[in-house]
Amino acid sequence: MGSLPLGLPASATFLALLFLLGCAGVATADCSVPLKQLSERPPLLLRPGGPLNVSGFAAPDADHVVRLSANGSLLLACPGPGNQLLFANRTSGFRQVNVTCARDSVVTVRSAEVDLRTVQCLRHAERTAEKDGKRRCGAGARGLRMRIGFRLLTGFLELVAACFDDQLLSPIYSNYTLVHSIAGKRPGGEHAVFRTGGVFGAVSPRRQYELQNQTLQALLGAAWQRTANDSLTRGHLASRAGFVFWPQKRATFFYVNAAPQWRSINGGAWAGVERAARSLAAARGDLLVVTGVYGVTSLPDVHGVSIPLFLFDQGVQRKMPVPALYWKVLYDPRTREGAAVVGSNNPWEPLAAHPELRLCADVCARLRWLPKPMSPEVYCCEVDALRQRVADLPPLEVEALLESATPPRGRSRRKQKAKARGGGGGGGNAGAAQKAEEPPSGWLAVLAADAAHAPSRTPGRERLG
Repeated sequence: MGSLPLGLPASATFLALLFLLGCAGVATADCSVPLKQLSERPPLLLRPGGPLNVSGFAAPDADHVVRLSANGSLLLACPGPGNQLLFANRTSGFRQVNVTCARDSVVTVRSAEVDLRTVQCLRHAERTAEKDGKRRCGAGARGLRMRIGFRLLTGFLELVAACFDDQLLSPIYSNYTLVHSIAGKRPGGEHAVFRTGGVFGAVSPRRQYELQNQTLQALLGAAWQRTANDSLTRGHLASRAGFVFWPQKRATFFYVNAAPQWRSINGGAWAGVERAARSLAAARGDLLVVTGVYGVTSLPDVHGVSIPLFLFDQGVQRKMPVPALYWKVLYDPRTREGAAVVGSNNPWEPLAAHPELRLCADVCARLRWLPKPMSPEVYCCEVDALRQRVADLPPLEVEALLESATPPRGRSRRKQKAKARGGGGGGGNAGAAQKAEEPPSGWLAVLAADAAHAPSRTPGRERLG
């Protein structure tokens, strides 16, 4: 490789560098990028023309590889004020831009080439949780509808729709799509700092988790000693492991998407339910998932009196309840089949001791996709049966029980408009797509002369690329 000319402006020097890196070949071929080879701060990999929801992302195959046909394109995005794409560790001035497959893992950015494995964001893609206007959700509109995802140039890409009780400071349910490509997810990268989403007021949820021993000791007295080998963790409703890419996983770390869950359950019986859900989506196709909480866990104090547990308990003010149950509804909108799985959140007392927490007749034996034997602390419901006890569950048009990992022959495959009224489907603006590019700045301004940007469109109707 020849040396770069000295004395050039930084932008021109960088452009020359990219040209030299890409001059080894000009013939186009299919491209492939193993997810494990992406950077530590990867951009969002979006489908040009895709919707503002999880379906707008590129879909890896079961080998954890994103593939593009020759001249196929992606939209790379680094959401967040001041964020931008880095190419070969050089700033670009672009927060999002279209790239085209050249060969292998090399893509074309206008007339320059760069290896997609080296592209990263200046900072982690900025995740956002915000109020969805004044929309309410849950029974009696008791919940505040929140949307979790990424703010792009022309709209909000929604990953999760969360229904949050802003009085009790507790999630009611989270709603999202578990994609068929989950089998190809990128391993690791599943940890981030939890954020409040701006709806907890003066209460610090982080501090309440830190003070849980003192709080529960004050409630239960010496009886609290039995919990020495367990503790309350932040139990995701929309699971971090239910998403493919690292930025998506990081986006789940909001307190509006988590409730106090005993660590032994979070990593035990309930983790098994979530693994089964992912396997079902990988085998069957995209599923709508609604995960919620029910009731409040109670434990006896030193006098044998049953005491409801809250992480924030100041006598007259009690917030952040420890749920008695977690529930998860899996729904196939193509066949209108659905099923619900319910799990106890009390490792100290068996579910059999609390008949009031049996919300339906158990149908686990009919769910062939669910591993057997199941924990005695987990049972299954038909969706309509669960709804009779859990009024918060958003409406779903369920025609049959979701029994098999493969759709039955002869059942309607008609297209749905995903009528998840009363909370949304974690789908965002399904009819809209992100604008392809920002006006060029920095070194990419040099490339503007040979290719104009796509014409502007009515907001909310932009198409990628």
